[in-house]
Amino acid sequence: MDNVRDSIFPFLLKEYLIYLVYILGISALLLFVILIVHKIYTEKRAEKKKRLYNQYSSMIEAYLKDNTQVSEKPVRNIQYEAFADFCIDTLALNEDGNADRIRSLLNEISAVDHFQRLAGSSSWTKRYYAIETLGFFAIEELKGFFSDVMKNDAVIEVRSKAVWALSMIADKDDIKTVTNMLSTDISNSSKFNEYIFTNMIDSFIRKGLVNYLVDYLDAIEKDDNIPLLVKRDLLSACGSSGLKESETVINTYFTDFPENPIIKIACIRALGFLGSLNPTITLAGLSDYDWRIRAVTATAVHLDDGDIIQSLRKLLYDSYYNVRINASRKLASLGEKGLSALKSEADSDDRFVADTIRYIMAETGVHGR
Repeated sequence: MDNVRDSIFPFLLKEYLIYLVYILGISALLLFVILIVHKIYTEKRAEKKKRLYNQYSSMIEAYLKDNTQVSEKPVRNIQYEAFADFCIDTLALNEDGNADRIRSLLNEISAVDHFQRLAGSSSWTKRYYAIETLGFFAIEELKGFFSDVMKNDAVIEVRSKAVWALSMIADKDDIKTVTNMLSTDISNSSKFNEYIFTNMIDSFIRKGLVNYLVDYLDAIEKDDNIPLLVKRDLLSACGSSGLKESETVINTYFTDFPENPIIKIACIRALGFLGSLNPTITLAGLSDYDWRIRAVTATAVHLDDGDIIQSLRKLLYDSYYNVRINASRKLASLGEKGLSALKSEADSDDRFVADTIRYIMAETGVHGR
């Protein structure tokens, strides 16, 4: 009996392995065929979309120039995509007269309605694409639609895209809504938050609502319902957007958060971008107990005041590398006063300081004495 079992089992195992190899081979061949077919389909679709784009570009340019009606309105999804792409490219040129006419045309041919319907798709990737497209249209009447999506959609990626879309056209009725959304788990990225706030600032500037935005920034300073990280991101956005009107409020934040390095760093960076980093804050930052603040301040300095030059010179001996290297680079960029201070330490007994200075001077093309 044992001999029979010993001869049958290897035979069955061999047959099983043969069938398994056949199945795996057929599956690999099938997947390869599917990949080739998908590649061909994608390329053909891209070519068709490009042809439609060129076709609609001629029609829309004629519409903008001679008010000629668009003869072939989109019907299929790919046609709407090509039409929308050219409209978005035209809107990006920021020509106000054309922008209004393009948005009017988008409503006239039902492109807005089409993408709103697509935003109700069961596929979250299609919803995401639809919201993104509508966001680029920057149509004021869609604010309510974006608000509904960012509050009710089940997928966080779609909700975050709706927040982005609303930020493109935000006004004083939306700033609290967007800030509250960013205070939830919809975003864990400071760069995303800053990007959203930058869009909002641009929108407020276009609409002449800058003073309202500055008042809002001031009002939320003591609001414990808004996380410090979100406040930090709004401060950073004010700096990167060049919002000079926010300078006074940013200075207030720096004074009112003496023990919070996160807020202080955001304030110093923002004031540095604005070219408004006054000597008092500069000297305080360069001598701060937190090395991160010293490093950031050394980068943000834009004054060649004598006390500031001396503070930067002391930082060449800081115990943290980032502080030393930032101070060296800044001295090299502060004109003759900064270069003179930097060169005076080139022969320092501290070998690391001397090596750092030689490296920075070589990097910036500055020669020693």
